[in-house]
Order: sequence, then structure tokens, then C-alpha cells
Amino acid sequence: KVLLLGDMKELGKNSRDEHQLITDYINKEKGAFDKVILVGSEFAETKRHDFMVLPDAKAVADYLQKEELTGHYILIKGSNSTSLQSVVEFL
Repeated sequence: KVLLLGDMKELGKNSRDEHQLITDYINKEKGAFDKVILVGSEFAETKRHDFMVLPDAKAVADYLQKEELTGHYILIKGSNSTSLQSVVEFL
């Protein structure tokens, strides 16, 4: 399983804390995922527990063109503002 999470820009003033809670939860469940890729400035500001962090959807697309993720279940989630829908063609 691969988890590809983009920033959730709708969280307002609690955004930093909520993004940290998400990374903390994923870390507790780290055995559930083969790879975790976080996308955006909100996740970049968290303590990420050694997860991969990429700045934007273009960087994700570049990564996916080099790293084959075949044979995985992939969960993609993020605000429309992160444009993760644009990386689906590279999966």
C-alpha cells in the first residue's frame, strides 16, 4: 500500500496541528504502508517521521516517472489546490 497525501488547505488556523496529527497517526500505523509520500508546504512543516515529502504535484509526477509503483494499492488524498489529480496518469 502506498499513501500519497497532499496538503489540506481548508483546515484554517488549526492546519499545522491537524497535519501533525495526521503524520503522527500514520507513524503509529507505519506497518500498514509500504511507502508514504506527503505533498505540500503544510506537511513540510511537520515532524514527518522519515516520510518522503515533495513540494508539489509536479514533483510527484517527476518522482512517479522514475519510481514505478506497480503492484501497489495507492490511496491519494488532498485538497484540490494540491492538484494531485494531475499525477494519476503517471501511476
